[in-house]
Amino acid sequence: MKLFKISTDYNYALADIAESYDATDSLILTSETTELLKNFRYDWITEDSTLIPNIAIIMSELFCLDEKAVTELRPYLSDLILSAILIRKDTFYSLSNIPILKGSLNLKSSKIKYFSTGDIMDVTKPVFNEQNYPSLFKTEELIGSFFCSEDLMNTITANNLTGILFEECKVKSKFW
Repeated sequence: MKLFKISTDYNYALADIAESYDATDSLILTSETTELLKNFRYDWITEDSTLIPNIAIIMSELFCLDEKAVTELRPYLSDLILSAILIRKDTFYSLSNIPILKGSLNLKSSKIKYFSTGDIMDVTKPVFNEQNYPSLFKTEELIGSFFCSEDLMNTITANNLTGILFEECKVKSKFW
């Protein structure tokens, strides 16, 4: 079993919140607060690239797919909720109901940066415990990061879907 950390590919335009229509604070927007999606206007940051990706991550919270990505990834989306948003003039679908796993990270084997309070700042090299994983997920310890299965990564790659990169994560077997 292989798992991958997903990150933004900066060779493509970045999606972001351009403005709030009703003074809603964008910091309360998460993939689970779908009722707030309509309170914002989304736009592309095109200073470094004008290429529009098939997959966009907004504020480390919203995992968004264009029509092509939704079509190609349909088998992996059955348990997820898709909410349409416009990024400038492009229709994307923000995914919600992405599982947030507890206890999946092996904290002893992972490379972790801590705040002075002892809270986790970042996990630079996540190591996962051996168990069954959904195709797309987050972890309780790294709520601002997305992870995926090898099957999902292979499907994204095989269909030339753009906008994200993959970094393989170690999975600690029970015999480590």
